[in-house]
Amino acid sequence: MNDLTGTRIRQWTASSRVECVEIRPEEALSFVPGHVVTLAAGSAKPGYFAIGSAPSEGPNLRFYLRPGGEAADSVLAAKDGDAVRIAGPIAHGFPLEPVVGKDLVFVGVGTGVAPLRSALVEALTTRERYGRLVMVMGAASPAALCCAEEFDSWRAAGVELALTVDEADASWAGSTGFVQELLAELDLDPGTTVAHVAGVRAMEEAVRAQFAELGFAPESVRANY
Repeated sequence: MNDLTGTRIRQWTASSRVECVEIRPEEALSFVPGHVVTLAAGSAKPGYFAIGSAPSEGPNLRFYLRPGGEAADSVLAAKDGDAVRIAGPIAHGFPLEPVVGKDLVFVGVGTGVAPLRSALVEALTTRERYGRLVMVMGAASPAALCCAEEFDSWRAAGVELALTVDEADASWAGSTGFVQELLAELDLDPGTTVAHVAGVRAMEEAVRAQFAELGFAPESVRANY
């Protein structure tokens, strides 16, 4: 595991609940999509965060941070140019070589979208190596959906998006409810599809149970840790 110092480059609002921060490590960090590192700024205790950028996107690392935790707040409170402590990578991530030739479905909510985005964007660099690419994403409200600014480009690249929210507003014409409720509507083939799941534990358990009902073997439903 590497212990590095990174430089905070910029921050922007990713959704109504999440901020995105870009950090440049002092030396290139080798990682696979979905890998996790620890982050902290100043004297804060480090926390665990999935890398939201793809390895192919360059040396800068992208993180989706929800305010409210000591580590996340320390990075969000830092200024551009300040140092951020990085350690990792940790866990096994979502390596893509084992799933070449498969349909890939990504299921997540909230900041759990970070490791899924990493894998999806990396898969798009060699789009011809995979079958269907499906992103299933949930959020509390339409404004809370992460990566919304990328939806059009993902669709143009052949990604199928299935989106749901807990509470719709007047502008929302999509689904409401839990992400697992969308899975049966996607006509997924358990024999050719590998699922990637990230989010809170209760959501992951419910999604795995739904995939089991759809005929997926446990090994065809991957976590990044």
